[in-house]
Amino acid sequence: MKPAEVGTPSEREVVVKRSFNASVNLVWQAYTDPALMRRWLTAIPGWSMPVCEMTTHVGGSIAGAGETTRMARSLGSRERC
Repeated sequence: MKPAEVGTPSEREVVVKRSFNASVNLVWQAYTDPALMRRWLTAIPGWSMPVCEMTTHVGGSIAGAGETTRMARSLGSRERC
């Protein structure tokens, strides 16, 4: 895996680009399978992701909630794709 490239094309956008030594299908699966997404988003000790739901089609949505025992904090969002 190469280091991430981060850019800010506007005041409201952040673009992160990263290359993985994996097939396109495997990377797509990691971004669209809730079990895999939960696994790589909670790789930090003390984090959990009790909510990870998504529908991967135009007009679909993604919902997630992360929690950490270290900061006693919860984060959550629901976005339209």
